[in-house]
Amino acid sequence: MSITPETLEEAWSQIRSKISHAEGSPVLEQALIQGEVGLSAVIRVRDSLPGIVIRVPSRWSFTRWQVQRLTGVHFEPAIQEHADILLPVMLADADAAWIFANFAADISSSVSDECPLEEKMRRLMNQIGLWRRFFQHRNDGLSEEEVRGLIGELDILRCLIRDFGVDAAMESWRGPRGELHDFHLSSFRIEVKTWINESLPRIFISDPSQIVIDPVWPVWISAVQLSTDNTSGSTLPAQVALLAAGMNADQKITFETLLADVGYLASHAGIYTRRYSVRETVFYRIVDGFPLIDPATIPGGITCLKYALELSALALFVLPSPI
Repeated sequence: MSITPETLEEAWSQIRSKISHAEGSPVLEQALIQGEVGLSAVIRVRDSLPGIVIRVPSRWSFTRWQVQRLTGVHFEPAIQEHADILLPVMLADADAAWIFANFAADISSSVSDECPLEEKMRRLMNQIGLWRRFFQHRNDGLSEEEVRGLIGELDILRCLIRDFGVDAAMESWRGPRGELHDFHLSSFRIEVKTWINESLPRIFISDPSQIVIDPVWPVWISAVQLSTDNTSGSTLPAQVALLAAGMNADQKITFETLLADVGYLASHAGIYTRRYSVRETVFYRIVDGFPLIDPATIPGGITCLKYALELSALALFVLPSPI
C-alpha cells in the first residue's frame, strides 16, 4: 500500500477504536507490509501515541537497535514478541506527521526489497541511520533559502572534487558537521553564500564569527549567484545525483550522511522541483578594510546578530578562486 499521512491516520484511527479491548499488549498494530520483515502502523496502549513498528525475526540481534528521542520522533526500546522483535518508532509531535509519513514510506521500500535477510536488514538499518541523522536537527524539509544554500555548497564541492578528488573534497566539507565555515582546506577556509535577487545583490552573514581577519587560516567568501531557470536549470535532487554518479559505494555513503546532516534525503526528491542555474561564482578574501562586524566589539547581551553585505561594496576584495 502507498503510505501517506492520510493512510497512516486512517490506520491509527482504526487501531484506536480497539484500545479498550487491549489486554496486556504494549502496542496494537495494523499490518501495512507482511513478510519475513514487516511494517505495521501502531498505537501505544498506555498513552495512545501513534507510530510504526518494524517487525523482524528474533534471530536478528536487536542489540543493534538504538533507543533515541529526537525532534518529534522517538525510537523506542525493542519489544520481544514470540518469534519476532518489534522495533517501534513513535510520532511524538503531530506537526511532524507529514515527514513521519515520508519516513514510513521510505522504510516500507526497504522492507519490500527482494533480497536475503542480512542484506535487507543492512539496507534497512543504513536507511534508518540516515533518518536518525535527519531527525537530530529537524522534522521538516528544507526551506527554499536552505535549498539555494545547499546548491551553492554543492557547486563548491564539485570544484573541490575536480581539483582534489572525492575523498579530500568531502573531508573538507564541514558545514554539515556544524562547524563555523562551510569548507576547511589545508591553508584557508571558505564560507559559501548564495544570492538570487539581481535588483539588490547582497549576501547575509548569519554569524559575525564567520567573517573575520585570520592570518593563520584566511577566510574567503564564495558568493554564488543563482537564477531560477525552468529551461536549462537543475533541481537540487538532479545536482545531488550528478555528484553522486562519480563516487564509489563508500563515498556515496559518506555523501548521503553529510546530506542527511544538512536536512536532505533522497526520499525527499519529489518535493524539490524548482530548477536553478549557477550564473557566476565570485571569491572575496577577508583582509584589512573588508566591511565586517568584529565579534569582539559586539556588546554583551546581544546573542544573535545577522547582517547583509552589498556586493557592490566588495569589489576591492575580489580575487581569483583559491581552488
